[in-house]
Amino acid sequence: MNTERTNIGTGFWLRWVLASMLGFAVGAPIGNAVTDWAFTALFGAAGGFMKWLVLRRQIAGAGQWVLDRV
Repeated sequence: MNTERTNIGTGFWLRWVLASMLGFAVGAPIGNAVTDWAFTALFGAAGGFMKWLVLRRQIAGAGQWVLDRV
């Protein structure tokens, strides 16, 4: 694992914040429309997916981490 620090800049930070906002904005109404118990799962999944879209450009192998954990 490479532990070197790199300066990712404000562009990454902005994409991260926008991905979080968009993911939660999409996940909240869908989860609420389905049922209350699914609300939390869909809310988190949508937010996590949007963040993954940002992270996969910055971290090598970020697209494979789910398969590595199974």
